[in-house]
Amino acid sequence: MRIVVTCAALGIALVSFAAFSFTANNASADTTVDVGNNYFCSKASEGGTCTTNITAGDTVTWSVSGGFHTVTQCNTGHTSCPIAGGFDSSSLEQGQTFAHTFSDVGSFDYYCAFHPSDMFGVINVSAAPTPTPTPAPTVPGSTPGPTAVPVAQPSGPSRTGGPLSEDASNLWLAMLAALGVAMIAGSATLAYAAVRRR
Repeated sequence: MRIVVTCAALGIALVSFAAFSFTANNASADTTVDVGNNYFCSKASEGGTCTTNITAGDTVTWSVSGGFHTVTQCNTGHTSCPIAGGFDSSSLEQGQTFAHTFSDVGSFDYYCAFHPSDMFGVINVSAAPTPTPTPAPTVPGSTPGPTAVPVAQPSGPSRTGGPLSEDASNLWLAMLAALGVAMIAGSATLAYAAVRRR
């Protein structure tokens, strides 16, 4: 019976780990911008520019806390609003929200069409940071060995290394979840068989 409980617990742990990892790997950040009477961000930015810094792939949600407003994309410098193909919330009122996901790197200006001289904003989107490789540790007092000379390899199918792609990671997580479910089902079957024998 102890084996059954251990298998069930391990199966639940595998399913939980897979679910948590899938959620963590596929999550993007969400930033909220307050939209109030004649301002984006805060009352202090009325007549000025609300600046929001995010990473490519993040979503910005504008939440209206008072009045009637729009969140309408402009060209750089707010000299032409709206622009063709830009984001536009249409009319929003208190309690409503508008969300937009920024996939491209760059600066995206916007304004409120109802308050064109008071309400301005800019979203600065930067590239996602890339991890920096950790150099191999050196042993004090050791001397580096000779530099390796590249040797020609026979031609054949190319292979790549490095981290798993998102699809491969998701496949591994699905396999872990399936293994966990199988362990839970197997434990239930063993427990049922043990009870029937009594």
